[in-house]
Amino acid sequence: MSNTTPGLPPYAVPFGPHANCTLDICPAQYSVYGYQASLPANVAFLSVYIIVAMLHAQLGIMTKHWWFRLFMIAGAINAMLGYTARLFMYDNPFDYTAFQMQIVCITSGSVYFSAALYFVFAETITYLSTDISPFKPQLIYLIYLPCELISLCLQAVGAGLATTTSGDTQKSINIALAGMILQVSILVTFCFLGGDYLVRYYWSNLWKRRFT
Repeated sequence: MSNTTPGLPPYAVPFGPHANCTLDICPAQYSVYGYQASLPANVAFLSVYIIVAMLHAQLGIMTKHWWFRLFMIAGAINAMLGYTARLFMYDNPFDYTAFQMQIVCITSGSVYFSAALYFVFAETITYLSTDISPFKPQLIYLIYLPCELISLCLQAVGAGLATTTSGDTQKSINIALAGMILQVSILVTFCFLGGDYLVRYYWSNLWKRRFT
């Protein structure tokens, strides 16, 4: 079946597993994003995440707080894969495999960083005082991490469906949106609980005995 899109050769396929467009025969405006990815911007983001992964690996060796470091490193590696795929899309905006890789990795990367924050919060409660906390620190792992896993799965499934439909179907949008809404809801409750604990800690005057 020949292509009838104005400005494209009749044999050109700009998107999908059978895409054969390149910049030599198809303008970048016909790619899924409608433009050619920025090389300096994506190199900069990739470099930042490489540095983040290296720093947390070094700090993990020094401090032995491995769970926090592992989630931070996993998130950084996830982002590195995504931005590496974006670099491939700079050379060829019609690269379907690179598009799939970058949208899944970059979209879901924040889940790992959120999980790292939950470990910090739990360790903070353990370090400062568990007596004034309305819940045990272990509950943070048992409640928030499974929710983050569900959020990650929803976002990955939604992004995966979007790669096969060029993001045109409402089903893929709704699934990814559900994952993002769940993640935002989790973060909102996390911020509320964190703020509540800090207020309790302040009014308990325990900080005066620890820091003065």
